[in-house]
Amino acid sequence: MQKIRRFVVVLLAALGMLIASERQARCAVLVANPSFETGVTSWTTTGNVFIGGNVGFGAPSQGSLQAIIDKESAVATIPTLVTFLGADSVQLASVIGDGDLSDLSEAFGSGIKQTFAVPGATSLTFDYNLFTLLHPDNPLVNYPETVVAVLDGTAYFVNDTDHANFTHNNGVNQWSDYSTFTGLPTLGAGSHTIAVATIGGISGAGFQLDNFIVSAAGVPTPASVWAGLVLLPLAYVSRRRLMNR
Repeated sequence: MQKIRRFVVVLLAALGMLIASERQARCAVLVANPSFETGVTSWTTTGNVFIGGNVGFGAPSQGSLQAIIDKESAVATIPTLVTFLGADSVQLASVIGDGDLSDLSEAFGSGIKQTFAVPGATSLTFDYNLFTLLHPDNPLVNYPETVVAVLDGTAYFVNDTDHANFTHNNGVNQWSDYSTFTGLPTLGAGSHTIAVATIGGISGAGFQLDNFIVSAAGVPTPASVWAGLVLLPLAYVSRRRLMNR
């Protein structure tokens, strides 16, 4: 009888852990409208940003809509973009592989950003999908484009057309499948601003953006806790057998 009581106590403790982890995960304040299902609501933009479903470069990674950020028209100049991103220009230049933004005087881009708040240590990820025009003379030559994320004024390299794995083309454009960017540092409690932008010197390139996820850092996922809960009886029985030998 005592063995059963001990087992029940351990089982209830594990169940409590599961409930606590789910509650803590729910406590994290999500980026508003993280998958653009209500358009650009809660986001501010500069340059050419629009919302759509499958616009020819693949379906959204989550939901039915996604943001498309490109450099076809109505794009922002580098000074405007730097101000919008709230980034240090020297550090931004180093991230996009250039030592001096004055060298990009003919470059331009588009971006999107939002300020949000979190109650504690959290991680932020998002999905992106690059696209670019095929070069008319050499399909192996990509039009230059760099995608950057700027978190609280610090820029982070996401990807560029030199490193992207373009797996699809329709004879005019080429694009990669959606990837998840996980290169941002852990966020502390308080207010944060995230911006994502495309920068380059030639039009005809851009990227799709979707599925911003804020999750509590270091908290076991419900799936992992459930797995532990399922394995717990087996571990308990095995331990008792060893002790009784």
